[in-house]
Amino acid sequence: MDFSATEEGHSADRQEQPTDEDYSSSAVSVPDQEPGQEPALQPVAASLAVSSESRRSWGPLPGLAVAGLIVVSFLLRAIWLDLPPGSLIFDEKYYVSAARTILDLPQPPDGAYVSSKAGIDPNTEHPPLAKLIIAGDMSILGDNGWGFRWPSVVVGTLSIAFMFQLARWAGLANWAAVLAAFIYAFDNMVFVNSRTGLLDIFMMLGMLAGATWYLARRPVLAGLAFAFGALCKEYGVYGPAILVTFSVVLTIMQRPERREVARRALRAVVMGIVFAVTFLVVLWALDRHWTEYKTPFAHLVHIWQYGTTLTHPLGPTGIESWPWQWLVDEVQPPYLKVTVTVCKISSSDNAPCPTDDILRVFDTVLFRGALNPYLIFMAPLAAGYVLMMLRQRGDRTALLAALWFVISYLPFIPAAVIDHRISYIYYMFPVIPSLVIASAQLFSDPRIPRVLTGAYIVAILWGFGAYFPFIGFHT
Repeated sequence: MDFSATEEGHSADRQEQPTDEDYSSSAVSVPDQEPGQEPALQPVAASLAVSSESRRSWGPLPGLAVAGLIVVSFLLRAIWLDLPPGSLIFDEKYYVSAARTILDLPQPPDGAYVSSKAGIDPNTEHPPLAKLIIAGDMSILGDNGWGFRWPSVVVGTLSIAFMFQLARWAGLANWAAVLAAFIYAFDNMVFVNSRTGLLDIFMMLGMLAGATWYLARRPVLAGLAFAFGALCKEYGVYGPAILVTFSVVLTIMQRPERREVARRALRAVVMGIVFAVTFLVVLWALDRHWTEYKTPFAHLVHIWQYGTTLTHPLGPTGIESWPWQWLVDEVQPPYLKVTVTVCKISSSDNAPCPTDDILRVFDTVLFRGALNPYLIFMAPLAAGYVLMMLRQRGDRTALLAALWFVISYLPFIPAAVIDHRISYIYYMFPVIPSLVIASAQLFSDPRIPRVLTGAYIVAILWGFGAYFPFIGFHT
């Protein structure tokens, strides 16, 4: 397997071919290397060029690997989808209740929106699209785990394919992009969101698809995808902000000719217009039928005001956490826990087991809001590598990873410190692609021994298994 970090610089004939890729510059020849010599660092212009030919001629093996990864990931997300029977996992209590209200279905007495008006989305702090998708599936498959979780399985599986394509368009070589898709697929937070009736995985699909199509010079599709993500959850606006910033910073770094600058500016403007118009028009149409807001702007003001009122001046309590705690996977909220107590003598009337008679207590089901520990614990090393690649090579892949992290994570720090905004570790969800790309680039560097890359792959699987919600964790 060729885990070369980027397409460029590892094949002289690829580098010498002229290319009209979105963010490429004129081809620069690569000096010949002596046998065994470490590859020379290239200037910015060369390191940012990605060959169109290399993208077309990527062979069947990486494709088969991604296909296999998608199949396995789909099965893992679909297995035991309706277990425990009748359960709601974490914020499903809000979104499933909202879907039941939209469909005018019976609700338990403790339902979050049991007294809300039928046919109207009562969960107005978020746009309605994802909840309508969930409600539509419930109308087909029924009010059960399959009904309100199946859309997340499909969307979550599809997002793996887009993570692979985004990594390739960002500049990673084919096997390195497979590694990125693998890391993403086996992250616990991605996995949990991909099999529960929550909104975040819909937003993530929009961000990944929009970023992929933007780098592929398809600004209309990118704008539509970004609008889809933001219509599912408002944090989807990170997507267009990240890619426009990436385009601007990359242009400043490369200083291409005026005609290329104009093309990039036009691409950003087209994407921005498509995104804004689609988002506002569709939100207006959805609000007309499923909310009581007369204009999309009124709904957006409510979303903003609702978010700014979620404050805690005394600091985090309970499952709340400071943003810097997310970087070490701290304060992991239990989304759903089923605990089993084994007694010395079983009781026929299900009476509580006396303390002295308890043999063992363990969890048979434990869904947690947490990142794969081996993804987040490698983040400092991956961040150092990204900074090194930016300083030495002006690397476009490293630039995208760095900007994605800065824009999607850093705003939470002043919001928490200055504005006392309540925050949770699952706010880290939009940041995950930056960690994935940085880690994949690090462990696909040709200077990294392949045994270390293999060990990291095993570690990711180990971390995924440790957080797999149906294993039964001993307490």
